[in-house]
Parts: sequence; C-alpha cells; structure tokens
Amino acid sequence: MSPALSGPPVLATVELADEIRPRWWTAGPCRFPFPFPRLARGLTLPGEPLAWIDADAGPRPLITRASGRLHLAFDPAETFSHLTEERYTNVPAPVTSRLPFHYHRIPHALRLLLGRMTERWRSRKRTSPFPQWPIEPGWTILSGLLGPGTPGAPPVWPDGARVAFALCHDVDDAEGVRHIRTLRAIDEEHGFRACWYVVGRHYGHDEALYDSLLSSGHEIGLHDYNHDNRLASLPPREIRRRLEACRPLIERFRIAGFRSASLVRSGPMFDILPKHVRYDSTIPDTDSGAGGGVVAPFRHHGLVELPLTLPLDSTLILAGLSPREVLAIWRMKWEWLREVGGLAVLTAHPEPHFSANPKYLRVYAQFLSEVAESQGVWRATPRGIAEFWERSSAAPVSGRGTSA
Repeated sequence: MSPALSGPPVLATVELADEIRPRWWTAGPCRFPFPFPRLARGLTLPGEPLAWIDADAGPRPLITRASGRLHLAFDPAETFSHLTEERYTNVPAPVTSRLPFHYHRIPHALRLLLGRMTERWRSRKRTSPFPQWPIEPGWTILSGLLGPGTPGAPPVWPDGARVAFALCHDVDDAEGVRHIRTLRAIDEEHGFRACWYVVGRHYGHDEALYDSLLSSGHEIGLHDYNHDNRLASLPPREIRRRLEACRPLIERFRIAGFRSASLVRSGPMFDILPKHVRYDSTIPDTDSGAGGGVVAPFRHHGLVELPLTLPLDSTLILAGLSPREVLAIWRMKWEWLREVGGLAVLTAHPEPHFSANPKYLRVYAQFLSEVAESQGVWRATPRGIAEFWERSSAAPVSGRGTSA
C-alpha cells in the first residue's frame, strides 16, 4: 500500500514515458490534484519509471514497473475519492440560492442576463490548470494505466460498443413542460429515448404526457424539489422533508434518478438521496468550474453516479456561444469520449431560451443525427446505464499493485 501521508492537496504536474502515453494525449504534461503534498518524499519505488510527478520537491517517480508489476507513489482509491468528493476546490452555491424569493420570479430577460454573468465568471475559473475544459484527461490517463477495476475507469460496454450515450432533458419550468413534445419529436426521429428530469413541486405536471413518454421507452427523473437552488445547502432535516414531499411523484412515475437544480451539490444532500433514488446525475466531469474529470459511472455516497460529460446546452448558450460553436464543442468532446470509451451524457433544456430556441434546436437535431450515424454506440437511458453498471462493474481496487 502507499504510505499514509496527510496534509492539504497539491496540484502536481504529471508526465508519462512515451511508451505508455495514450495516442490521444498530445498536449504534454497535465496538472492533477493529488491529496498528498509529500506524495513520494522518502519513498523509493523499484523498477523502471513510467510516470513522473513534479510537485513540492521536484520531479520524482510516480509510477514504476518491476517484474511486470506496477508500483505507485499514491493510493488510487484515496485519489479517486479526492476527485469525486471535489475536495481540491470549493463549489460555491449560486447567488440565486441566497435570494429571499424564488429566482424564477425575476423577469426572464434579467434572469438570462444574470445567468450570462455567472457563466462568464465560471469561464474565468476554467483558466485554472484543473480541471481543463471541456476535456480533462488526468483520471482517464491514470485509470488507463492502472487497468480494469480501477474506480472511475470506463467499463466494457454491451455488445462491444466503444462508447455509451445517454440523452437527458432538464425541465426547469412550465415553459419547458410546454416544449417537451418539440424535443421529444427530434429524439424519437433519430431513434433516441431520453430521461426527462422534472421538478417535484414547482409547476403543474402533465401526467398524460409523462405516461406517454414512459410507454414509449423514455424515463422520468427528479430535478430537485422546486428549482430554487437551495436544496444542497439546507439542513439535513429540511432536505429530507423536501425529498419526501416528492415521494408521490417518484412512485407515480417510477423515478430512479435525480439531478440537482443548477447542479448544486453537497455531502448532506448526497447522503440522503439513496433513500429516494437509485442513481444521481449531478456531478459534471468539467462543467460548473469543478468536476474531477471522470467520464465513467462510479459509486458515490451509495448511489451510482452518472457524470455529465458533454457540456450542457445552458453552459454553452449562457457563455454566449453561437450555434456553430456549440456544435463544434459537442463534436470535439464526443469524438474524445469515443476514443477513450467513456460515457457521453448530453443534456438539453426544452426551454425557449435554451435548446428549444429554433436556431439552437437545429444544432441539437444535427448533433443527434451525427451520434445516430456513429458506429459502436450503445444508446440507453440513464437508468439503463446505471443498472448495467451495477450488474457488471468490478469491485473497486484500493492500492492493488502498489508498493509495500
């Protein structure tokens, strides 16, 4: 096992030997947040160095190989937990969660302006070395070296597929409900079935429409209690009360999955969720100025976590990107996910200021058409992917192959 080291995290530079460098990684060294500042100090790894780390005491071996066995200067399970718990950074609650009223009461045009200002601030954070946006290679590289069974490593998808693709729609408000049929028609035209994350107690629900979606192979998920962005920061008792108030909706539409409003998240929220749902899809790989760069399902607070790996339409639109630029980023990330065998989760909002806007709707339809034409793609709803992963995932390793 790796030595028990303690202290604040360190953002270290990792370099690989040419013989083990992935063919898709051409950008040189990457920066990666390890949980131990004294990572390899005083530790001698036997054998041939395969990867080096440059942290607080200069370059030294990070991974070596001797007699066909890998030796590590870090604990994979602890490092993975460090990533997925986002201990290397702070994920602040949005300003909208601190208003004395529901932020949807703000006039629509002003709300869009505030959203754009927030996204510009997030864009400035993306200049930090980790996570890189829209592609963060760090854990994908390390898990590829450590092999099958590593937490967060892409699994072997069904039927020899190269990549898994899940389609999601966050229905934030009543306008979104009214445009469900618009996006549904495009989804089904290209052979896709989606998960529609609906808000528990914020607007009226079209039960006949939801039943029709379920009978056609779509999925209904829970998108928070009332989309005021406060759930994650509430006391545990209030989190429980809000989720319990959604119980009739959960049971009526056989809801298995959750996504927090605006991707706001906290440990107490994740601790309570397993009593209500089977999987979560709130943590991004790189969006929202955080995310650990994990592009495969993983276990998180007793739930299966399906990371959001294709940038959200809302992220890109609020950042001011044109439809052509949105399509270009989706294409780039999609091709990389296919290369590494990851999970592609696409989220499009059916509101008219997001993907239901005609000019962005055309981009959305074009991208779905390209995914549909791609070879080696396993299409499934998020629930289907979560159930597959639960059945087939190997037990996570912790220190396997590390030095004694």
